[in-house]
Amino acid sequence: MVTEALFNIDVSILFGVKNIRTPFLDAFFSMITHLGDGGWLWIVLGGILLCFKEHRQTGFILLFTLAAGFLIGNLVLKNLIHRARPFELFPHIKPIINLPTDPSFPSGHTLASFETAWILFWNNKKWGIFTFILATFIAFSRIYLQVHYLTDVLGGFVLAFIIAKGINYFVEERKENYYGNQSK
Repeated sequence: MVTEALFNIDVSILFGVKNIRTPFLDAFFSMITHLGDGGWLWIVLGGILLCFKEHRQTGFILLFTLAAGFLIGNLVLKNLIHRARPFELFPHIKPIINLPTDPSFPSGHTLASFETAWILFWNNKKWGIFTFILATFIAFSRIYLQVHYLTDVLGGFVLAFIIAKGINYFVEERKENYYGNQSK
């Protein structure tokens, strides 16, 4: 019953968003969504952060978080849950981007984008807020472009928080233990 109700909400939102499509928004959200393709933007950002001593730890945490998210979200959960994408269930839906071939849940674009936003926010509020805004646009683009349901995006968001928080906590604990032991 709960899953059927959630699915009905997902479908209602999907078709509601479909009704607001315009050529301008199609072009805008197609461009925005490609910023999240394969996590390339976030990987490059992590690499850049590694180049600066004062941001090296943030870069390391970010890249480690992205790798964990890829393993847990894209390799394990997507294949374990194996949820069909909207255009696979509703053939009249015609996404305007290349059709993804992997399962739908969780949204990998959302996962990587919000992992980055959380890590940056915890280390630099200004960067984090900007990244949260961009991550929100990327996440919404996945629904707008009809390649994900809202619950795929929400799943990516929640998983991003759990993974980022876990890794950030792990690194901070290790640092605390290391520096705490150094002073003895």
